[in-house]
Amino acid sequence: MADYVIYGKIIIDDVRLIDGTLVRSVLGGGGPQAVFGARLWSDSVGFLSRSGTDMGEHADVLRSLGADLAGWKVYEDIPTPRTLMQYDENQYRKDNFMLTSMDDWSRLLAQEIALPEADQQPRGIHL
Repeated sequence: MADYVIYGKIIIDDVRLIDGTLVRSVLGGGGPQAVFGARLWSDSVGFLSRSGTDMGEHADVLRSLGADLAGWKVYEDIPTPRTLMQYDENQYRKDNFMLTSMDDWSRLLAQEIALPEADQQPRGIHL
């Protein structure tokens, strides 16, 4: 049984820094970030999310976290969401441009995720 279950989106971000430097293809979204944090508290973390098959090395990063990924559903016909994020001089996000079409975003979010049996009675849930 998972101590903590995380439900969140996977998004691949391009990040434009204040000096104009563009950092491409960063694993983002609230889902992976919450898994990173929950793994500090417990070795038993379940992750529920959706993505396309186009995750590349980011899929390996998720697998390396030691979280239970039984609730991560991967779709061949829907791309993983991508955004361009930009920050102001105070390091606050000022712009966030969805690079993925709204049709693909909506199709991905419409896919149901079944709650794996091991994730059904956690000590905590992060949505």
